[in-house]
Amino acid sequence: MPVIRPTIDILLQLRDLDPAAKAFKLAVLPNPGGPLGSVPAFNVPALSEDDQFLLEDLERKNLAVDDAIKLGKALTERLLPEGTVRSIYQQALTLAGQDDGVRLRLIIQSPDLAQIPWELVYDPHHLGEDKAAYFLALNPQVSIARFEERLSPPPALALKDPTKLAIRPVTSNARVSGQRPLKLEQERKVIEESLANFAVDGVEIEIKPFIEQASWDDLTQALAGKVDLFHFAGHGVLDIRSRDPQTGAPLEAVGQIVLQTSAADPTPHLVPARDLADLLAAAGVRLAVLGACNSGRRDKVSPWNAVAPALLEGGLAAVIAMQYLVQDDAAVAFSKAFYTSLAAGLTIDEAVSAGRRAMTKVASLSPVTNLEWAVPVLYLNSADGVLFPELARRESPTANNIRVQNKMMLELIAKGAEVIGVDVDLKEAVGPLDISSDIQAKEVNGNLTGVKLSFGKPPKPASPPTDPESGAGS
Repeated sequence: MPVIRPTIDILLQLRDLDPAAKAFKLAVLPNPGGPLGSVPAFNVPALSEDDQFLLEDLERKNLAVDDAIKLGKALTERLLPEGTVRSIYQQALTLAGQDDGVRLRLIIQSPDLAQIPWELVYDPHHLGEDKAAYFLALNPQVSIARFEERLSPPPALALKDPTKLAIRPVTSNARVSGQRPLKLEQERKVIEESLANFAVDGVEIEIKPFIEQASWDDLTQALAGKVDLFHFAGHGVLDIRSRDPQTGAPLEAVGQIVLQTSAADPTPHLVPARDLADLLAAAGVRLAVLGACNSGRRDKVSPWNAVAPALLEGGLAAVIAMQYLVQDDAAVAFSKAFYTSLAAGLTIDEAVSAGRRAMTKVASLSPVTNLEWAVPVLYLNSADGVLFPELARRESPTANNIRVQNKMMLELIAKGAEVIGVDVDLKEAVGPLDISSDIQAKEVNGNLTGVKLSFGKPPKPASPPTDPESGAGS
């Protein structure tokens, strides 16, 4: 029976961005019952103008890997600065050992800070090195999740059928002023390629019929029955209620999704995220996936930064949102690895990590580098990251195999190799595996960018080729 991976939470609060002082406040909040200390709020420098230029290159998918590392290190100096905060992070890693996880829970109270891709933060122990493997989000032991304070835990729900996870995909391409139409057929293609005939250790993901060009009535009817997962592809918008009088930055904004008035009428119908949350919670949804994030960055603020927290407040356990446009085949790779891990009973932290690493193996359309793995954002309101306890309590060879891969990556990186991905085929493995004594990363020269291992039975030797003239083997 797979054991739920324990995770140590570090609660990092980011607030009070002051454009004039070019600083914001960072604090480590007390974690009741946790083993770590806290740090009162103190000033941290805001990102520099050069860093802001790098963010623009990232959104345009024109950020070279060396600049990505530079940006990642700048984020580290803000999120895990040297001193007590970094010492707490090191203490968490020490307590976690090799088998437990460490989760950075980001509690972000300034909209401008929320739109920063903190998922690019770099490992603070390797700031003197330049290796793509040292982005924290690619470390299977570390999770970066966004969280809201004072949220009640999501209600305990039981799967209607523990052999199935039902997902309801919904698209809407309402005509939003100032925004170009979305190519939602690509979103449908991603879901169908990812989840067609999908089954893991006896658990099937059932794709409910697509609701396309959805209206509110369509959505209400579609969610009248039991659904475990919800996928929305469409526009999101921010209803900005107030702005900073000096900078014009949003101070209060309500996130909304955009549906159509009806299937025949593409006039936009704005639905507050809280209304959507009530509908999803009533249907039993535990996870929402929000796609097509080119839907509201005119103010350099993603609407999902307002929509996702509202969904958590409404009772969902987790939301996955795409903070930038995501390459189609990278989205397919993420979905396959993510849902495989989820169906195997792993925590959502482990599932997102597996999805990110799967994205690193996809050939990038960008002329400079592949940073698609930084696009997904995890918003979480779950203490242990377990969305489906029924699946976590059962025996899962797939879950065990994924954790073997993770342990291999950690040991290789610890011994000095640069690991971008590990691809392991354990389908025919027999008996327990002791990988610690077999991996000698110190013998690796240069950077290890991929590992593909097979522990299956050796293939039968091929018959010797036959000489076409004599008929004898050569």
